[in-house]
Amino acid sequence: MRFPGRLAGGLLWFALAVGQAEVSCLQQIQTADGLAAGGHYPEAQATYVQAVATCRAVPESTRSLATGFNKLARLYLIHGKTAEAEQTYGQALAIWDQAGPPSSLNAVTLANLAALHHERRQEDRAADLYRRAVSILRETTPHGSAELCSTLNSLAGVEQTLGHYVDAERLYRSALASAPPGRPGPEVALALNNFAQLCLLLGRHAEAEDLCRRGLDIARDQPPAPYSAALANNLAALYRLQGRYTPAAALYAKAVAQWEQLPGRASETAVALHNLAGLETALGNYPHADALFERALALDRATLQPDHPQLVATLSGLAELRRMQGRPDEAALLLESVLAVRRKTLGPGHPDVAAALSDLGLLCQTQSRHDRAESLYREALGIWTTTSRLATRDGAATLHNLGSLYRALKRFGEAEPLLRQALAIREKVLGAGHVEVGATLLEYAALLRQTHRKGEAALLERRARGIFLELARHDPRQFTADRARLGAVNLLATP
Repeated sequence: MRFPGRLAGGLLWFALAVGQAEVSCLQQIQTADGLAAGGHYPEAQATYVQAVATCRAVPESTRSLATGFNKLARLYLIHGKTAEAEQTYGQALAIWDQAGPPSSLNAVTLANLAALHHERRQEDRAADLYRRAVSILRETTPHGSAELCSTLNSLAGVEQTLGHYVDAERLYRSALASAPPGRPGPEVALALNNFAQLCLLLGRHAEAEDLCRRGLDIARDQPPAPYSAALANNLAALYRLQGRYTPAAALYAKAVAQWEQLPGRASETAVALHNLAGLETALGNYPHADALFERALALDRATLQPDHPQLVATLSGLAELRRMQGRPDEAALLLESVLAVRRKTLGPGHPDVAAALSDLGLLCQTQSRHDRAESLYREALGIWTTTSRLATRDGAATLHNLGSLYRALKRFGEAEPLLRQALAIREKVLGAGHVEVGATLLEYAALLRQTHRKGEAALLERRARGIFLELARHDPRQFTADRARLGAVNLLATP
């Protein structure tokens, strides 16, 4: 879970000598802040609207008016009202542009508007706005600040989404270097969290774990906070990727509990529930996973639009659960819906579309709908390739699945290079002892046996058996879950 930097300044930055009407405006904004912090959003929205109306009547209160618009827009964004949020942020920016030389307050509004565009998957527009905010903050806070650290962190997140990993890493490091001196604050923990996610994506697991632990050290003995919940989630994701399901489940549960304690965090709570549900699906705890997905969907549907990426991701996770439960018709309906929404909202070449194509392809393969599965896999591979994401865990899964399909269809010449490539990527990204490496070794060995290369097959089978024996010894419960997930019932059987 990556988190954008959340910028919010105090309200007393300029109130040295103001009239009574502007004092009233400031008091209304502060009252609305308290309501929003307590999760009383309808009351907060009404109070912000009242504050804006008060400020409009006072010519000298332009800064208060812009602040009111900025905070009202943030509230709209929390409720998924992106059109209203964009219009209101625009009103705030127009006021700042007329108020004189750029200040850190301009940067706050620019960064918040950038976060809106990032939420909409409009990364190029978001990056441009974040860069403008960074430029202002470098001029106004040359020695670093929490705002500069947060904005650089957010810009790095956009570059990461665009697949510009070198730029993202440079920006994360710059964000950490731009933090104010003294005890690290939440903005540092957020940057550590997001940098850890990048390292996780790049297969740099030890570095990701170190970053997460550094962030959690900042959160130690502190009340529940967004950054600590996000760090727990990311460390859980790392453990899950490494096959360490028991500590992953504990950390996901911790993230759920922390989000539930934070007012106004229904959306983040839903994400944490979804992640825990996905892990329980992988472990074969289907009733528990079902209950978690239902809770996540209830929160998503109460706070998000039907085509919101987060809601669609939850439906995709539920589809995987239905597939594992042996309910393919329900899974197919969900996955077809997920694919259609992602094509419409993200465009046909987006990586999330590739993930949906690959998931649907796997389901079609298990239903012996071979032509459809091949078409879906091929389209997914095209997207992974053009977005430079073929050499990732997801890209390797698609290669493995298409290779498996071709092997089953006895199209060995097409299957072998795919399985060889999937194996190389999985070994590099996941490590030589990962269960998915073992699964590809077995699939490749089966192809070698079918093409009368028994000696080569035996070598791969021996490697796979060593992986599975070690996993079964280390955590039998986890190994049983992996066996079900990968459809490899006889992982320990010798041919």
